[in-house]
This record gives sequence, structure tokens and C-alpha cells, in this order.
Amino acid sequence: MPALALSLAACALLGVLLAQSWLPFSAGFLGGAVLVLAAYWLRGHWQRVLSAPETAERCALLSVAGTLVCLAYLGAKLVQLGPDLDIHTRAARMMAGELWTLVAASVLIGWIARAPDATRDERDGMIAARALGFSSYALLALQAALVAWISLGADATRPAPSMAMLAHLFICSWMLAHVLYGLHCTWAYASMRHA
Repeated sequence: MPALALSLAACALLGVLLAQSWLPFSAGFLGGAVLVLAAYWLRGHWQRVLSAPETAERCALLSVAGTLVCLAYLGAKLVQLGPDLDIHTRAARMMAGELWTLVAASVLIGWIARAPDATRDERDGMIAARALGFSSYALLALQAALVAWISLGADATRPAPSMAMLAHLFICSWMLAHVLYGLHCTWAYASMRHA
């Protein structure tokens, strides 16, 4: 588990680094290349290890990793663009293009590192259903906290966020709920292995 935590922290750090403006080339393609290369390395590693995770656990792990990169990138970019985000500016359009490239790469890595004999059974369905319930409640709590923060925290010293910023904050809450879904699945599989 410590290795997994470090790997996921590295994914979040990658997303933050990709959001920096000093990069000399496309952040989306750089992040996508890192994700794809890591997925090929993982596939080779899992082929050599007898206790490699099964298909559903691999999907959960890779989904969390890819979503963390996207979430960290989007969060760092929103901080840079500020509360008066305007989606019609060049910076916002560039952010969207890079983010869609990262999303495509995060979907692709699940296909690259999938198990060769991909199967799912009732246990996988049960774990997915429990994780979905958990992440749904987490999403409701996140969005309620976001609404409270926006409505109750407004004052004269802090500018109210634009509608585009509000929409992107809600997107971030959905992405975070998806990360929690994948972490719940990963935790369930790890618990079953240790049991």
C-alpha cells in the first residue's frame, strides 16, 4: 500500500507539473506519453508477476491514476486562471484541449494494460456496486460543501466565481468522486487478497 500511495501521489504531482506555463511543448501530449509508457511498463511487469491484479482491479488502479493526473492538471490550471474564468479566452481553450488529450490517454492506458484473459464475475460486480454507492454519497457531500462554500463564503473582499469557474469546480467534484470510486475498489481487492 505505501508503494501505491507514492504512485498515486506521483500521478497528482505530474498533473500539477503539466499545468505549469514554462513547459516548452504540449502538456497534454507530454502527460499522455508518460501515461502510455507507464501503462506499457505495468503490462510487462504484471505479465512477469504471479500475483498480478486481475482485470477489474487493474481497471480501478489505472482509472484512479489517469483521473488523478487530469484532476491535478485541471485544479492547478483553475488556480492559475482565477475565479473570473472566461472559457472564451485563449488560455481557457488551450486548457480544454490539453485536458481532453489527457482524458483520452487515461482511457487508453486501461486498454493497454488490461489482463490478457479479461473476465469479470459476481464478486467484481458486488465490489463495483458498493464503490458506486460510496462514491455517490461522497459526490453529494462534495457538491453540498461546494454550494455552501460558494454561497456562505462570499464577501466583499473575495470576488464571486464566474459561471464557468462554478461549472469547472463541479466537474472537479465529479472527478474526485471517480477517484474515490476507484480507491474504494482498490481497497476492496487488497482486503480480499490479505484475507
